[in-house]
Amino acid sequence: MKIIVFTSPAITAQVNEWLEAHPDIDVISMAQSEYDGTMHLTLLYRQK
Repeated sequence: MKIIVFTSPAITAQVNEWLEAHPDIDVISMAQSEYDGTMHLTLLYRQK
């Protein structure tokens, strides 16, 4: 399993582009958080 973290701005666009570029993964969990005014989206995933 691996972890990748996306940060704002445009988290949704970043995640969508990354997922489209990596069709060989399964997302296990996703968490969104904010720290010091910056949004973070963390994905836990594994390769198929």
